[in-house]
Amino acid sequence: MCIRDRLDGAAARALLTVPAERAGLTVPAGAVEALLAQAGPQPFFLQLAGYYLLAALAAGAFDPAAVMRRFQTAAAPHWQELWDSLSPLAQSHYPTARVSDTGGMAARQLRLLANRGLVVADGSGFRPFSDGFAAWVGRLRAASEAAAALNA
Repeated sequence: MCIRDRLDGAAARALLTVPAERAGLTVPAGAVEALLAQAGPQPFFLQLAGYYLLAALAAGAFDPAAVMRRFQTAAAPHWQELWDSLSPLAQSHYPTARVSDTGGMAARQLRLLANRGLVVADGSGFRPFSDGFAAWVGRLRAASEAAAALNA
């Protein structure tokens, strides 16, 4: 799976705010930035986040933690699909935070991941395309390490 298509900052914010505004709803301060960080600038994940934001606003029951939880639950199978599309080598080099370009095999894998839109090259380093996916990868790795420790 490739998620190279990404929106610039203004278009990403509009995808989250315009539907609510057209419905006469007010998006609370900070909600857009938090969801944008979780979803990243990729339209599919932004639409998914926007759905839960709009549903909560329309119900008059906006709870930032609940919206985030619903988004993460809905995004998880898609994050799994992204993860499963990676080779074991690419998975081993996937960053969960910003990393510097140190050259070698890691840099090659990071460039390949950037070409697929799964990491973002910024300056002299790379970062995950979204905080949500990075956190999901971190939990997946922690669970795998815990399972391996139990089997050791």
